[in-house]
Order: sequence, then C-alpha cells, then structure tokens
Amino acid sequence: MIFGTKKGDRRVQNLLELLELKYSIDQDGDFKVIVEFNDGRSQVAFIDSDTQNIGDFEIREIWSVAYVSEGFLDIDTANTLLLHNHQLKMGSWRLIPGEDNTFLATFCVQISADCDPESFGQALGLVLETADEMEEKLTGRDHL
Repeated sequence: MIFGTKKGDRRVQNLLELLELKYSIDQDGDFKVIVEFNDGRSQVAFIDSDTQNIGDFEIREIWSVAYVSEGFLDIDTANTLLLHNHQLKMGSWRLIPGEDNTFLATFCVQISADCDPESFGQALGLVLETADEMEEKLTGRDHL
C-alpha cells in the first residue's frame, strides 16, 4: 500500500484488508483498487474517504471510470448511459468534468460509511463489473 499526503479513512482500509484486496491511497486520501478479471480485463475503482451525511446517515461513494471523452458526450453515448441507469438496482452513471475539456463517464454507488465487509465487497464488485462492461461496450478496449 502506498500512502499519499493525506491518510485514508481507517474504516475503508480495514474493509479492504479484511477482503484481502490490494490498494493504494492517493494524495486526497482516497483509496484506489485495481482488479483483474478472469477474462484478462482489468478495472480501477476509487473509494472516497470523505463522507457526506443525510441526516444521521453517513454515506461514502465508490466509483469507476468507464469512458473518457474530449468535450461533452455524443448523444448516442449519453443515451446509452441514461438508459442503462433505468436498469440498475443500485448506483448510477455520472459525467464528471476533467481537465482540458475532458469528461469522465463514471459509475458510482453510495453506501453506508459503516457498512459490513460483505456489503462493501458486493458494492465494490458491482462498481468494477458495471464500469468494465460499459467500457468494453463503448470502446471495445480495456483501459487501465
């Protein structure tokens, strides 16, 4: 594990270690996990250390990039992501502005900041698999 300038949320670190997942921590204190699938593909997910509250409910986000565009998404890609949102039981597609007029299509799930290891693992797996499947569908490639 590599630590950035800010330490990550110990609760996330404990969950990742319980699940025996390798990770690094970026300069913002967020966790980065890279998973290699059996079919040879791989995907990166991020687990935010910072949390938000909705009343007494503390949540954190797990997310993964599936597509990067220069400028806004084309209409077919945008519609593909929005239509896929309708099929999801948990999580959603988001468009995050990047640098130099790039936009990141990311799949994001919000979970309880104090969830159990099994729920955390299932949410992380969902994020990784959903983003990887969409990446393959939209690009036909495997970006790491």
